[in-house]
Amino acid sequence: MKNVIMITLYSLMLLPLSLFSQDMYNTPEIRYINGVKVQNYVDDRVDIGSYSEQKSGYGLGKETSVFFAIKNIGNLLVDIDPSKITAYYIDKNKNEKPLKVYSYEAYLKKSKRNILWFGPDNVEKATAKTEVKNASGQVIGTVETKAETYTGANKDAQSDAEYDISKSYLKRNTLDAGQATKGIVVVQKAKEKVFYVKIEIDKNTYVFDYEL
Repeated sequence: MKNVIMITLYSLMLLPLSLFSQDMYNTPEIRYINGVKVQNYVDDRVDIGSYSEQKSGYGLGKETSVFFAIKNIGNLLVDIDPSKITAYYIDKNKNEKPLKVYSYEAYLKKSKRNILWFGPDNVEKATAKTEVKNASGQVIGTVETKAETYTGANKDAQSDAEYDISKSYLKRNTLDAGQATKGIVVVQKAKEKVFYVKIEIDKNTYVFDYEL
């Protein structure tokens, strides 16, 4: 029996520690590039870099985007699942308040809806004035004619947004050794100056802090 226990313990020691515990990483390496705070984690599985910025949204004002660049530097597959990204801020009472992290599908839907409501019109209205003359050629008045021309500008704006979001948004990817992926996620704007984002990869959680 003792030999069986020792063999079992030895077999367990050969398995990855990540199967038994979840590690929390919250002290990234920090550097500044052109005034932008860039945070980075490197362990035996992944190399993760991240920064945040305020950028113009589609149809509305500024929004908060978080950029991730992730590389598999280990020997096993690494699954990058944006649905495991969460965000929060700490309110004045020291309570943790969750922030919405938009999935690719949800952000695309939100952006196209905003463009539909607040973007350019599909119809361009124009007024033409025509002079009215008498038999002697004198101008005796004008006639206004109103016309509408379909431009498709709103539809085009939605198509452009879909193309841009599809190219830039972080999507689920399983990375082989040496492979990398990158993209943004959009986070609900925090009510405080500092907010936090957690990304879970293979049972490990990496915490980033950003300042609006």
